[in-house]
Amino acid sequence: MADAKENRAHPDFLNSLFGLGTKRKKKRNLEWASDLPECEIGDYLIIPLTTSRLLRAEGRAMKHCAGHYDELCHRGLARVFSIRDLSGNRVATASLIWLDDYWHLEQVKGHENAEVLESEETFFNGNSTVTRLEPTELYFVGQEILQRYRSAWSDRLHSYVCKLLKP
Repeated sequence: MADAKENRAHPDFLNSLFGLGTKRKKKRNLEWASDLPECEIGDYLIIPLTTSRLLRAEGRAMKHCAGHYDELCHRGLARVFSIRDLSGNRVATASLIWLDDYWHLEQVKGHENAEVLESEETFFNGNSTVTRLEPTELYFVGQEILQRYRSAWSDRLHSYVCKLLKP
């Protein structure tokens, strides 16, 4: 009986009750498919991130939250793409989100969530200071990723429906 009381008071026993201690929560290793395969858009390489591991690696390298999208991606509610230069260096990360029965571009972010879709130019026009926002090349890359993903998704859906309707 004394042994049972000792075990209950032992730090490992208490830590296990409260989820504390040296054991880490097991990382998920979910996988999913992307309707858009790896491709080039202009001077950029677009890489679909289709596993928890790939998302975590992207999030660590780019210092943002891409690693937390695995559950959404696994459920088919999001897709994430690494945008790299043709040498393979990470430039930005794009995410698509399934909303209102359609894919939408959620965001395109650079290192540490830097804004990469617009460039800002401020100048004095003789009377006042003017700030002009212009879309960047990555804005158009993000739009092209969305368009290509929608097209590939639609093609897959069409093929699936055709197979169902075949006698």
